[in-house]
Amino acid sequence: MNANSSLVKILALIFILASCKDGNLPNLKGRYLGFMTIGTVKTQVVAQVPDFKKETKVRTLTFKIYSTLASAVGNQYTFTILDKETIELKSSQIYTGSANLNLDKNCVKGTVAPQAISACWEQDKFTLSINDKLNPEKSILINLNLDNNLAPLEANKILSVDEIVGRAKFNNYSVTEDSERVFQAQKNIGVARGNLLPKLSLKSLIGLATGDYVSAVGTVLPFLFPTNWYKWEASKDLYQAEKTSFASLRGNEMNMVEGLYYVILRDQQVLERLKKHITWMKQIQDTIKQSEKVGTATQGTADYFGLSIGVLEKDKINFEALIKIQYAQLAQASALSPINGIGGLMAVAVPDLSVVEALDPASFFKEAQAKSYELKSLGFLLKAAKTSQKEIYFNFFDLDGNSGIGFGTRSQILVSKSQQEEINKKAEETKSLIELQSSLVANEYNQALDSYQLAQSNKNSATKRMNWLISRLLQGDGSIDSEEFVNELTDIQNRIIEFTADEATSTQMWLMAKSKLNRLMLVGYYSDLEAALPDEPIVKSRFGNSIVGRN
Repeated sequence: MNANSSLVKILALIFILASCKDGNLPNLKGRYLGFMTIGTVKTQVVAQVPDFKKETKVRTLTFKIYSTLASAVGNQYTFTILDKETIELKSSQIYTGSANLNLDKNCVKGTVAPQAISACWEQDKFTLSINDKLNPEKSILINLNLDNNLAPLEANKILSVDEIVGRAKFNNYSVTEDSERVFQAQKNIGVARGNLLPKLSLKSLIGLATGDYVSAVGTVLPFLFPTNWYKWEASKDLYQAEKTSFASLRGNEMNMVEGLYYVILRDQQVLERLKKHITWMKQIQDTIKQSEKVGTATQGTADYFGLSIGVLEKDKINFEALIKIQYAQLAQASALSPINGIGGLMAVAVPDLSVVEALDPASFFKEAQAKSYELKSLGFLLKAAKTSQKEIYFNFFDLDGNSGIGFGTRSQILVSKSQQEEINKKAEETKSLIELQSSLVANEYNQALDSYQLAQSNKNSATKRMNWLISRLLQGDGSIDSEEFVNELTDIQNRIIEFTADEATSTQMWLMAKSKLNRLMLVGYYSDLEAALPDEPIVKSRFGNSIVGRN
């Protein structure tokens, strides 16, 4: 066998390996944003679409479309290419569960009575229609665009906590920035995988031309060497570590936004109570003026009482300015316009806190540890570190001569083991922090319950005292000293406002503690933090088992 024939065979092998692609399948991979209309109800949606993957003799594409709500569970769609003319669509929104659709250029169409189904794709767009001829209100139209930014909502819309936290989940600026690191980690898998495939270089060509096959084999057949496989394995673990870290960050950002939502609700509640109290005090002032006219109250008492009203009016102005700032902050955190992105917030249903049972951290902290994304991320980092250590042992077989076993190998191994020990210690520290956080959340939860009951009791007592004072005034009690009466009435009304604020704050503290508990336990809005995250399809490894990693 001469050098030229060997070169031809090697190049043929390269061509065969590099040509193992999906053929002319529609390229839908990417992050999509758009709208879904069911009947006449239109909602924003988001989807992360992977590549087609091969399963036995067919190729499938599975993804979920999520409404941009924190509570959204997502609707799953699976496209299976049966042959050159037929694609099967599976979805719970199809009455029969699936439908075989005929391929027509860049669309597939079919009918499963009473539903007419079509799906079309262009360069950056995807459309799915499920038209229900018997029940038009159940018809579905989904329009998706390849994009990373949620479309703005209509200006000054009144939003629910589900909508606000949902936008923080799918398009918060901090989360979006961190998703780039997930994308980079995902692509590093492709780089490591690419290093397993044959590649040509001047060195390999010279080696083949001169018959020096040993020097060329490292670039032409790199998949023969263990170090390249370990690099691939490590890149996959690092990607999973980035992905779980991203999910953790997403949960934290959502929790911050949810907390700010509850703070604004509390301040609005206090402001409304303040406005009502100012209106009530003005009515009392009018009553005092009438008493002055008939001589049952000292002249000037009404004006003196008006000074207290002026103080409350100033507090009202400050409260209104503060709430405007909070609205802008909440809008910015949920990727909305800080000026006119939010027109109002919907109230949140709160149970009767006087009958809610206290929380015991010992009953849930271990489960929180088991579910922790932070610990999962450290687990992947540890796995990657162990894989990198294996790579050190196999450097001897690197024919490129870039590395090998030498005097520094022992130090490399010691450094690798030290890194693993550092990760183990960090994991133990994280477990302790989760236990501490569980204790803090339980204390905050229980404190809110106690504070709520105390605030209610104090407000009821102050209200009774105030009603007694007002009844004396209305009955024309001549023993009332005008200045003393005004001072006591002012003091009581200040206390009522204070206790009302305490009641609202206790409710907000409980809602926030409940939110933190849900974040720890990954329930409620935090049950699917990996929704619509970049993911790697599943393919077969060289050993035949399923692994992550095919673009």
